[in-house]
Amino acid sequence: MASTGSTSEILVLLQRDEAVPDHLGRHGRLVHSASSRLFVLELEPGERASHLMDEPAVRWAGESPPGDVVEELDEAERLFVEGWALRRRGKPERPGEGLDWNAEGRRPPDPPVPPSDEPGS
Repeated sequence: MASTGSTSEILVLLQRDEAVPDHLGRHGRLVHSASSRLFVLELEPGERASHLMDEPAVRWAGESPPGDVVEELDEAERLFVEGWALRRRGKPERPGEGLDWNAEGRRPPDPPVPPSDEPGS
């Protein structure tokens, strides 16, 4: 199964009522902000999520939040985390992926079915 996510991307959850620390950029590039306290950070080479845990403003940082952290998230934040995790998993390779519909060994799709002129059918 192919993954579309970067292995250097992590989630960062700030403590409640904390502003994004100005020096967060030394750990990586802020890629996305899901809420005022939940972010996706692309880590700089050599950086780890554990390095962010030393930051007082950071509640948690990593790829898959533990249950106690998930319980603190509001509904929109939980949905974002679930979607982010699904995107990172990628999707399975399908037979014929990227081939033309009429490539050797492939069958064209069924033609569209014209609507019936009969009432009630």
